[in-house]
Amino acid sequence: MGHPFFKNKLINDTFFYYTGKIIPGLVGFFSVPIFIRLFGTPLYGEYSLLISTILLMSTFFSGWIGQSFMRFYTKKTDKVIYIYIAYKMLIIGLIVASPIIIIVLFFLNNSIIVILVLLAVYFFLSVFSFLSIELRTKLLSKKMVIADSIRAVTFISFVLMLFYIFHSKGNNLLLLLFFGNLMSYLIGSLILKKKFFSFSTIFAVYKLKIEKKHLNEMLSYGIPIAFWMVTAYLLNISDRYVIKYYMDYKSVGLYSGVYDIFYKFMTFVFMPLLMAFQPIIIKLYNEGKKEKVKKYLKKIISLQIIVFIVLLIIVIIFKEKIVYDFLKLKSAKAVSIVIPIFIGSFIWNISMFVHKPLELKQKTILMLYGVLIAFLINLTGNLIFIPKYGIIAAAYTTLAGTITYLVFILFYLKKNVI
Repeated sequence: MGHPFFKNKLINDTFFYYTGKIIPGLVGFFSVPIFIRLFGTPLYGEYSLLISTILLMSTFFSGWIGQSFMRFYTKKTDKVIYIYIAYKMLIIGLIVASPIIIIVLFFLNNSIIVILVLLAVYFFLSVFSFLSIELRTKLLSKKMVIADSIRAVTFISFVLMLFYIFHSKGNNLLLLLFFGNLMSYLIGSLILKKKFFSFSTIFAVYKLKIEKKHLNEMLSYGIPIAFWMVTAYLLNISDRYVIKYYMDYKSVGLYSGVYDIFYKFMTFVFMPLLMAFQPIIIKLYNEGKKEKVKKYLKKIISLQIIVFIVLLIIVIIFKEKIVYDFLKLKSAKAVSIVIPIFIGSFIWNISMFVHKPLELKQKTILMLYGVLIAFLINLTGNLIFIPKYGIIAAAYTTLAGTITYLVFILFYLKKNVI
């Protein structure tokens, strides 16, 4: 890839991200069957729907700030000031989103205590996500993976502890899951950067005036990214809302159980590479080394395809055992959605690498058009076919949406638009 620094840094960071993702990956992987067994399929479906709503809000109001920070941080001379600018944007986003979240959760028929806990989850989830990006941008992988591992262990430990203490006392079991999320993101954020919560930082951020050039830069790049991120997330979760509307929480739980297990697995396989790769290629791109970036992208994508083919063969052979024995879902429909969900999860993960040239060129509007078309195809398919075919339709419409996005991006790459 050129200079030995980048080779060694990428190898080291990839190693740390993979080893660091072992614990969060295992927790995410095993938490699905554990929660289904402890709480039941309908309650898992309701939890999945609500936590997805919080993730959606965090993605739209806060996620784009981290992406803008990563894109421009290495170009700045006064990096400390730029960090505080991002902090201020993050806090503004948290404040603006809060009343919207309250209204959305209220219309989803949640109690006041559930709404307040989920609002706190939103706050610390958003902070944790941004602080993680800050460390990745600075190429400080070790602290981030340690914090993420502790966060994951805190989550599962806290939920299990509360379940065995309170489950027989008539308590709201949903709250146990949400409290687990709250404590995990709170502790994870403190580990990442306790100074973020200090009075000196808060006061400095409060006093800071954001220059118009910085604001315009972040908004021009970040707003299309915000809409891309929220539309991309809807592409992957909107089917749960449609399933709930036409069916019930049990059906949402069945679909979410299979979906979550494979998407979390594929995220574990491919995301550490993206996490290590992204800040380094941004740095190379900002230094004008565009050919090295393209060459390395091709190698990474080829490797991903080989890994996918091997994993697909394994999944085809063992799909019944995964659903019946591991997830404990006694449903033939759950087995029938394994392959389209698995293939869709791979296509989505590989698309995150394929669209990098557009992202680096700041052609985020093109990315947004692509994901909007994919989402509309997915949503239309869900509304037409879920009432007739149920969760099987949801799996195939999501696959159709991910394929649409990948084809759209490849079309523009082939036409040399970038």
